[in-house]
Amino acid sequence: MVELRVCLALGLAIALAGSAAAASGATKPDSWVAAKSPVVADHIPEVDGPMSTLAGPDGRSWAAWAYRASHEFDIAISSHDASTATWSAPVFFGRHSGSDELEPALAVDSRGAVYVAFATTNPPRVAVVTLAVGSTSWSEPVIVSGADAASSPTLLLVGERLIVAYRTARGVGVVALPTVGSGTQIQGIQDTPDTQDPLGVKDQRMPVGGPQPASSSLPLL
Repeated sequence: MVELRVCLALGLAIALAGSAAAASGATKPDSWVAAKSPVVADHIPEVDGPMSTLAGPDGRSWAAWAYRASHEFDIAISSHDASTATWSAPVFFGRHSGSDELEPALAVDSRGAVYVAFATTNPPRVAVVTLAVGSTSWSEPVIVSGADAASSPTLLLVGERLIVAYRTARGVGVVALPTVGSGTQIQGIQDTPDTQDPLGVKDQRMPVGGPQPASSSLPLL
């Protein structure tokens, strides 16, 4: 699969080489400055979905995107510390799920806990994964959109609430969840009160690195 991704990217790069070479002779404006931040090497813009990035209060940056794997898209999440020169190897969600995982949205609360919402296509739902402060393991994905078809999630932090909004056939669905470590029970916007741990962070977890469960293991080469 890696070879296929590289070949696709190489072909697109060759196709664009002519126009890039022609443009290289043009004078760059004085305001032009080359990007100095590290590049997420595992993200290929011509092959993968758009990448979302967000910086946390501890200076660590996070990136999430739809990674084109064999026959489907999976969600990839990577991080970068200001003291390092490279991004971490990504963690994947949706491995061999038989569904595309798309449209990731990122949020980081004031404690540094990380939240990623994304859409699935079979069935069409919205799921959320979390990484608690100081933890090296992500939670397993939790469906938060109910039984209705849902897509295009967005995240907003309001105090100790994580607001998840998404599109449905009837309009916009919204649900409120307690943030990780808040210790509160929050009345959901749509339904009944949320449970104490609706995102499941106290139970199953997904390691950031090392051996990973099937839903997050690296794509086969």
